[in-house]
Amino acid sequence: MKPPLTFVIVDDVEENRFLIAKTLGRKFPESSIIECLDSTAAVSAVEQHKPAAVIVHRGFDIKGPEMVRLLRQMAPTLPLIMVSSRETCPEAIEAGANAFLNYDAWLRIGTVVAEVLSPNYVKPLTRTPFKAASDFLGFRPGGRQ
Repeated sequence: MKPPLTFVIVDDVEENRFLIAKTLGRKFPESSIIECLDSTAAVSAVEQHKPAAVIVHRGFDIKGPEMVRLLRQMAPTLPLIMVSSRETCPEAIEAGANAFLNYDAWLRIGTVVAEVLSPNYVKPLTRTPFKAASDFLGFRPGGRQ
């Protein structure tokens, strides 16, 4: 039996962390979810708990793309999903995020995390030729690339 997955959520707004944690918990009911307010807590959580994925909005002390870049440098293969209410998708992907989700679609976070953890997921390498946030979900059903 596999141990339960651990996820880290980084957001400086308590209500946002709660909504993402609740939604993620529905998709992964046996999971452990660690909520972080800032980059120091996020780095510590990643080092100590080796999460299956990290969901990043922004920390109290750092913007989302910078948080993604910091975590990507310390954990090159860690699945990182950035959420934002602004169109920062290209910056998030360039910083190293595996996927981007607009905060308006936060109810999809469990599905997006499952897609990123899937062996059929294909991460886009650069922002071009992509034009919209929806272009950055690189899931290819059936393993097609």
